[in-house]
Amino acid sequence: MPAATTKTLYALMIAIDAYPIERHRLNGCVNDRNALKDYIERRIGSQKNVKLNIKTLTDKEATKAEIIAGFSHFSKAKDGDICLLYFSGHGSQAPAPPEFWHLDPDRMNESVVCWDSRIPNGKDLMDKEMSYLIWKATFGKKVHFTAIFDCCHAGSNTRDTSITPRMAEPSPVPARLEDYHGYKAYKRVTNGQTVEVSPPRGNHIHLAAAKANETAKELRIDNNPRGVFTYTLIETLELNGGQISYADLMHIVNVKVGNRVVAQTPQLDSVEAKDKNSLFLSGVVEAAASEYLLTFRSGKWTVDAGAVHGIPESGGLLTLAGGISAFPAAFNALGSGGAFIIWLVGGALAMTVAWGMGQ
Repeated sequence: MPAATTKTLYALMIAIDAYPIERHRLNGCVNDRNALKDYIERRIGSQKNVKLNIKTLTDKEATKAEIIAGFSHFSKAKDGDICLLYFSGHGSQAPAPPEFWHLDPDRMNESVVCWDSRIPNGKDLMDKEMSYLIWKATFGKKVHFTAIFDCCHAGSNTRDTSITPRMAEPSPVPARLEDYHGYKAYKRVTNGQTVEVSPPRGNHIHLAAAKANETAKELRIDNNPRGVFTYTLIETLELNGGQISYADLMHIVNVKVGNRVVAQTPQLDSVEAKDKNSLFLSGVVEAAASEYLLTFRSGKWTVDAGAVHGIPESGGLLTLAGGISAFPAAFNALGSGGAFIIWLVGGALAMTVAWGMGQ
């Protein structure tokens, strides 16, 4: 058999807590970025056929100029590689030039707030600029590009003092079309006396912490400040072994986030609709064995797992690796009640790791 092709995961991971203006400072963005980075290193870094190339920008490193320059990190990616962009910090809005009004009926751009965005002469990184940068990174390549943003662009504030919204006030700096990074590559259409301009879009999958009219929250989880979106995203990946489609992942994340906070609805978007059903990071995360409880009550065996773990909704027969002898000899003595802890790999029971009598 031919040797498996080696892929590289290029990641640009940005986190800003220590904004220069005190009222903008956050507490959980670096924690979130580090937790996702740790997950990637643990679950992907040890694989023989996948290389990791991770670049981080933290706090004052994450100026607008440095974030734009950071996109050059993706220039080495080749066909078949994976690219990950992660941003955790403040989102905001800024007045849109007339050329973008056909795209923004409210005449406001969405933006991410870089470390230097609110100091004199600072500017946000606009959604149009981000679109151009992703297009440039993917142009002419068949790469799997995922962008994850744990920030928000809504103008409302939360009344819960234990929750911090990742939202800064709109940028006070007006911008002309010529101020936008890469504007010469934007598409121009003349409609009468009106010039309409649209940035190019590169093929990618976009995971966002909240709807445009909501706030992304950070709060204390396990006694540490965390963004509820990133925390829940990693938690769901861990529980599902990493082998999960974006659509299923975000469905579960939506439910879990809704159980923790109100008025935050994580969003999934993709240039190609079919990509929503592709596996997270193109399936490069190896399936992990997960533990589930197998119980016997009232003459029936039940696995503490469901459809999201690969168990058919209608139930059915599960085959044990090694057959019935994989269980301890006490299997036949369980009587009316008992329980086993098992590993489930790819929807099949693989190994008994412990057993015990039921009450």
